[in-house]
Amino acid sequence: MNQNAIVEKVMADAKISNKASAARALKSVVSSIVEALKSDGKITISGLGTFKVKETKARKGRNPKTGEAIDIPASKRVSFKAASGLKKIIKG
Repeated sequence: MNQNAIVEKVMADAKISNKASAARALKSVVSSIVEALKSDGKITISGLGTFKVKETKARKGRNPKTGEAIDIPASKRVSFKAASGLKKIIKG
């Protein structure tokens, strides 16, 4: 499913009359999640799961093409843990 398909689904489910309004609603939800991750580092959406910012340590790696050793700097990444209800739905 892509963004346009989600906008169409939001339009139908929320009875929004035009695509632009549904797209703005989706954009607002996504930007709210991003802002929460920036400020708090964690957001839980009931029934869906938890998004969390995790820090990775600096480590050594290898360039797969040349085999040369490289330093991979410490960074941050976003992880997602699905809610138990979502896991049950997916498993069927």
